Amino acid sequence: PVDDEPQETRPIPGPDGVPKADPFTAQRYSLHALKTIPPRTLLATFPASISSHTSYLATPSNQYFQLGAPKPYVRVLGAPLEVALDARIVGGVGRFARSGCWPNAALRTVVVKPDKRKRAKKPQRLEDDVAMDDGTDDLAGFSLHFGIFALKELAEGEEIVLAWEWDDAHRIHRLPKML
Repeated sequence: PVDDEPQETRPIPGPDGVPKADPFTAQRYSLHALKTIPPRTLLATFPASISSHTSYLATPSNQYFQLGAPKPYVRVLGAPLEVALDARIVGGVGRFARSGCWPNAALRTVVVKPDKRKRAKKPQRLEDDVAMDDGTDDLAGFSLHFGIFALKELAEGEEIVLAWEWDDAHRIHRLPKML
C-alpha cells in the first residue's frame, strides 16, 4: 500500500483468486477490513482523475447511458461538486471498494487545512508591484481530497461496499414495482 494509506484495509482477489491468463478478462478485487473498524473511520483515500459530471456523461466510450451507472472504478459526485472521479488509471486501494445494495461505507470530500508549521514562500508580486485580489486568499493552501469512510462498525474481514450510483432513469428503479 501507499505510505499515506490507512492500514485498516487491503484489496484481496475475488472468488477466482488467481489472475487469469485471458488478457480480456479483468482480475476482480474487493476491499476488506483487516480488523474491527469503528464508524466514521477513514478506510482508504480515493485518488483519481477529476472531470466534470457532464463531461463524463457525454463521452461515448464511458457508455453511461447504456450502462445506467458509471464504469467500475469511477464514482460520480452530485451537487455541489458535480464531478466524476476516475480511478481506472490513477488510483489507490480505495478503487477496489465495490458497489452493492447494502453499503457500509461512503465516498466523502475532505478539505485539508494548510499546515501552519510549514513556512510558505512569499507570493511573487506582479512586475508592476501590484498584487491582485481575486478573493482566493481565504482558500490558499487548502487542498481537496476524497476518501472512503465507514458508515457503521465493520467486522474483521468484512467487505467494504459503496452504494450503487444508478441513473435516476435506469430501469433498475422500476424493479421493486415489478416484484
